[in-house]
Amino acid sequence: MKAGSVRATVVTAIGKVLADDGKRRPAELRDDATLVGEMGLESLELARVVAFLDARLGVEPFAELVAITDIHTVGDLAGAYERALGLPAATPEKGSAVAEGAARGVLRRKVRR
Repeated sequence: MKAGSVRATVVTAIGKVLADDGKRRPAELRDDATLVGEMGLESLELARVVAFLDARLGVEPFAELVAITDIHTVGDLAGAYERALGLPAATPEKGSAVAEGAARGVLRRKVRR
């Protein structure tokens, strides 16, 4: 799987949850669009997006790699799944909350073993 297809799957998941709840999906989902603010996702809706992505992509980045509280934007969400799949993340940039969270997750995993 390529990073671009991960992002497309993230966009599909967000659009599906918004449509299921009768919310209008923005015409364009930018990587910097905030999930709660601009997308209007509530916590339960975000949980549904994550469950959809976990099942579709076959990975659970929030189990060990990234804290869900570090996810604020569409790009953060896509980047978490890209890292969990071992892909070179197209998003987010180095120094972002997800990149830092992923680094902490890797350290936690090494310490636990």
